Amino acid sequence: MIISKVIKTENYSIDKNASINDVTKLMSKNKDGFVVFVHNYKVIGIITERDLVSYIISEHDYTKNAYQYAQKNVVTFKQCRKIDYVLTSIIEFEIRRVVVVDDKDNFVGVTTQEHLIKHIDGDAFKTKMKLFDINRLYPLITKDKNDSISSTFECMKNNNIGSIVITENNNPIGIITERDIVTIISQNKTLNNPVHTVMSSPLITIDISSTVDETLHQMNRSNIQRIIVKDNNDYKMVGIRDILHVIKGNYGLLVEKKLKHSKMVLNTITEAIIELYNINEEYIIHWCNKRAFDIFGSNIIDKNITSLIDKNMWNNIFKTTIEMIQTDKEFKIQIDQSYFKIKCICDDLKEKDSFRLILVDITKVEKLNIKLQEVIDEKTRSLKEINETLEKKVEDAVKENKTIMEQLIKSEKMAAIGELIQNLSHQWRQPLSVISSAATGLKLQHELDAIPPKGLEKTCDIINNSAQYLSNTIEEFKKFTQHEEELVDFNIKDSINSFLHMEDIAIVNNHIKIICELPDNIYVNGYPNEFIQCFMGMFNNSLEVLVENNIKKKYIIITHEIKKDKIILRFKDNGGGTTDDIIQKVFDPYFTTKHQSQGTGLGLHMIYNLITDAMKGHIDAHNDIFEIEGEKYNGLEFAITLNILDH
Repeated sequence: MIISKVIKTENYSIDKNASINDVTKLMSKNKDGFVVFVHNYKVIGIITERDLVSYIISEHDYTKNAYQYAQKNVVTFKQCRKIDYVLTSIIEFEIRRVVVVDDKDNFVGVTTQEHLIKHIDGDAFKTKMKLFDINRLYPLITKDKNDSISSTFECMKNNNIGSIVITENNNPIGIITERDIVTIISQNKTLNNPVHTVMSSPLITIDISSTVDETLHQMNRSNIQRIIVKDNNDYKMVGIRDILHVIKGNYGLLVEKKLKHSKMVLNTITEAIIELYNINEEYIIHWCNKRAFDIFGSNIIDKNITSLIDKNMWNNIFKTTIEMIQTDKEFKIQIDQSYFKIKCICDDLKEKDSFRLILVDITKVEKLNIKLQEVIDEKTRSLKEINETLEKKVEDAVKENKTIMEQLIKSEKMAAIGELIQNLSHQWRQPLSVISSAATGLKLQHELDAIPPKGLEKTCDIINNSAQYLSNTIEEFKKFTQHEEELVDFNIKDSINSFLHMEDIAIVNNHIKIICELPDNIYVNGYPNEFIQCFMGMFNNSLEVLVENNIKKKYIIITHEIKKDKIILRFKDNGGGTTDDIIQKVFDPYFTTKHQSQGTGLGLHMIYNLITDAMKGHIDAHNDIFEIEGEKYNGLEFAITLNILDH
């Protein structure tokens, strides 16, 4: 969120000819204890309660011009700055009031520490730090209730503090702050009166064992900037500024740790990942993972993407991405002597300022296909030259043709393995997109000291869950190829919830309604990562059908049925179903209804093998008609039957 979304404008600006009385009246209205002087829309000064404290000690004429007592050097922030950027700055430079201007430095509005702190992400308080852990608790400076208002403000000025606690027989009974100066001037109070006539009472206190977020809640509710902390029979004080320092430390460490972890995960990915940023309509490479560096070299950083990819090809990729012509569009490109499948992802289609490219190296397969095509062409030409009347030549040709076919079969097997890996990569694409999007945003905003205030906890959880899933999937796939898997007991509901959590962005972006009804304590034996992989494969199939068929109300339903020692999990959508002849072949290897360039036909076959072979279960598919909220729908349903463990 940017600062312009949370600023306040009314009753905060005044002309430089205003009097002390005019200023105090405006402060009384805005209740924030400061006013900004503006001339020709420009900020020329600021006057605060503390400035008025110094004034009334020596002066009593409230008709005098107030601007002469204002602070002239005012720190301002552009209205487009992120809240976390502003928050970090005001902590570093001890700024309590934030003055906001537009791109032409015209006054826009103001905000304060206590107002900004309401917009800090909840992760900052996750540690539940107690007040006794804070090293910024200060002893009270007090005055007796019968001391004069004048001497109280003298004490406040001499100690350079914003509040003094009022006592009776050495017991705290109230408090007077800089903010009370506004009331004293506006009501023309006599400064020789006892201070208890203007103090705030009863005194608001909080126990030292309270947490930081409890303290902030109390301060926000009471609209105060500082609070008295009770420690047995002793009293101390803590302010908004002191709590901000604590939050800054916790918040920074939290984000830094999660950001480093996400980058470590991205550097383990076997595909090349390149992140671009729009600078004056040039798309500059500003980050790459280790794989991209290994392929293209470290000197690609800070270069235009067209130095790597042909300009016309990039324009086509860019146009397709921003126009959302095809949400899952992949391109095949050649860079030097290598070939890649490339997918482009845009953070924000409105701003179009940040993109990620995922490049899968297909050089070996592509060169093998070229070589095989050359062999086929050459052998075809040779066969045409064979004299059909000569038995020997025919025999030789048959032998040569047999050799070619063996090569083709081997090629198909290699291609199948390659497509299997591509299929896994397709299943990883969503969590990888989540990681890339979140990490890119956090990295850029971290470099600008501008961590986004909302949604960080959810984003970081998704990064962690997606990273764990990718890491575990890589390990499980490695084990699978080596036939070294270990069976474990796992909770059905936890695994499906993990799958739904990783697909959260796809669910939200495509407006899919998830209906999930699962028992809490059902355990099965198998491979939890591969089980999640099954549901991701079924989800991707459903998503493609729902989008391609332009279904307005999109549903995905996951239900269960328990029969003795077995559980039947039912996964279905309202995409319209399919024909019986397709259902009969849906689990066959290489069977697909897509164009050859878009699918391998291995996805559902892999799911079938995982359920039947790895988990000793059963899966079938059929069309189903069902009703939701009084409306009838039909779609394809997968029914997975598994053995329940006794837990």
